[in-house]
Amino acid sequence: MKKILMLFMICLCACIAIPLSAQAATSPICKVQLSIGSVTSLDIAIDGNYYVKESEKTAIDRRTYTVKIVNDYLSLYEKSTGKCVISGKSSLSFVLCKATSGKNNYASVYNTYWDSNVKYSGNMVFYISSKDTLTLVNQIYLEDYLPGVLYGEVGEGFNLEAIKAQAVIARNFARNKISTSSVYDLGDTDNDQVYKGLVTTSQAPKCHQAVSETKDQYLYYYDEDAGKNVMATDLFYSSSN
Repeated sequence: MKKILMLFMICLCACIAIPLSAQAATSPICKVQLSIGSVTSLDIAIDGNYYVKESEKTAIDRRTYTVKIVNDYLSLYEKSTGKCVISGKSSLSFVLCKATSGKNNYASVYNTYWDSNVKYSGNMVFYISSKDTLTLVNQIYLEDYLPGVLYGEVGEGFNLEAIKAQAVIARNFARNKISTSSVYDLGDTDNDQVYKGLVTTSQAPKCHQAVSETKDQYLYYYDEDAGKNVMATDLFYSSSN
């Protein structure tokens, strides 16, 4: 997705920004495939309150673990000791729980797009791809996902109104990609929307403000044939420079 400065193309199409209907008051969940390369082993650093859905009795501490494909299944090892703590699973889901006051609550992995370790909120789910490599999906509420998109797409350098416009369009784009039947809905690169993972309000105050001030707003247009407002799916962008 490109940087947004103006919405004049959308205005020409008579689109309006209105809140989603009350039946969807809870923020939907985005499933974002993270860029980890073609690997069969990956470290994940846990600095929060998590459990593994496939083995709820296994304690997940604040430490670094290694997820590996072993004999066509997923296994989980403590990185420091090499101890196998879970094995023989078709998926491994690190489920985020309520934060402990005063402590971090995220996981981090090496992201090949950013060429660095990136922090993520939400759930972190590992699968085995059709190519027998790891697939990692960040499951996160849409409203929590958006600050990381705004920070990745436009950053803090634009004025607030431009970032708010980007927030509404990014929300539309993601919502139209969400599917209940797919393993993931979006990637984290400019093939979909650039996603920087967890960004704090101190890192990106305007990005967070833009999401907050446009909460649950989507772009619609009036469909004369249907006689009702319809969520816009084809969005146009105007970039700087």
